Amino acid sequence: GKAVVAGGTAPPPLVADLQAVKATLEPIASDQPFFGGFANAKLWMGQRGIVMPMHYDSTDNLYVMAWGRKRAIIGPPGQLDALYRYPNAHPLVGSSQVNLSSADLEKYPNFQHAQLQEVIVGPGDILYLPAWWWHQFEQPFEDTAALNL
Repeated sequence: GKAVVAGGTAPPPLVADLQAVKATLEPIASDQPFFGGFANAKLWMGQRGIVMPMHYDSTDNLYVMAWGRKRAIIGPPGQLDALYRYPNAHPLVGSSQVNLSSADLEKYPNFQHAQLQEVIVGPGDILYLPAWWWHQFEQPFEDTAALNL
């Protein structure tokens, strides 16, 4: 696809860099049995303290850390009851209603059955997220940048 920054066309040097990264990672990704190809690439840059709440994507992803470290909380597909996915008609369908930082077990009692793991990713790390896997990214350590393919 076309490289876009803030709704406009990306500068040619950035486009070239992203194409080189994709060319390097595509053979690695293709070895994964369930990798269905790259969706639209996204560059995530954020400040310490930012949280991208628990959700899942319908496509496989490679999450490539450029700088800084992030905490990834991941869980296998399904778990709709334990993670209280928003209903189909809701704009946040595919996201959890539970605030993982302070889960309200009275409001969301099935959350105690959620199967989640924590992973710390840092510069040069690549995290493969198969489609439908739940994930939340937190930046508790420092400012970060990552490329999502």
